[in-house]
Amino acid sequence: MGHESRESGRKQCQGKTDELYLEDIRTALSNHYRYVESRDSFVTAEKVRNAFLGYEVRQQTLLELFKQHNEDASKLNGISKAPATLVKYDRTYRRLEEFMKVKYKVSDIALREIDHKFVTDFEFYLRTVSRCNENTTGKFMQIFRKIVLIAKNNGWITIDPFANYHIHMKAVDRGYLTEQELERILQKDFNSRRLEQVRDVFIFSSIAVLVIVFSMMMWFSMVMPENPFSTRK
Repeated sequence: MGHESRESGRKQCQGKTDELYLEDIRTALSNHYRYVESRDSFVTAEKVRNAFLGYEVRQQTLLELFKQHNEDASKLNGISKAPATLVKYDRTYRRLEEFMKVKYKVSDIALREIDHKFVTDFEFYLRTVSRCNENTTGKFMQIFRKIVLIAKNNGWITIDPFANYHIHMKAVDRGYLTEQELERILQKDFNSRRLEQVRDVFIFSSIAVLVIVFSMMMWFSMVMPENPFSTRK
């Protein structure tokens, strides 16, 4: 009788232990479900299972992706990327880094956490704290959008935070180059053959336009002496 009582007590204790163990599992699964739900736009059984078993892949972050992009771009310096472009990439990286520290008190952010508000907040930061004009702000936003597009094309994000965002640029009168400035461009040495070709085409086009304009002025001066374009006194 005593042996049966002890055996029954042991089974009851084992049963309670199993119930507590199952309850712990249910609680853990529920916590992982809420975590995945808050992080992603949708939840699947596979995501919850992977999170529970510890198989989940670490989230790609904005600055990690941006840093890798800039390192890859630097390898193309003088090939397909100009030094000025690399400077713009680095400057945008640093502006984003500063913005997140000031606005969100974080050193980086998961790509999936970037939303439309993050985009507009960054633009507002550039205009107010960084005191950037409209076109400078637009350039920063264009580069930022490029990084987000890389993330989307690789499947690291499913929703484009720039979907309903428009980058505004103001038309600028760039004036004209003087003869001395054209000469400086003509004499400048470039590390890239491609840039030399661009320089040569630009110089040729500039001279060709001057020749055409001068020829038109001469023609008008001969056939229409009173033409305002006339070079005659």
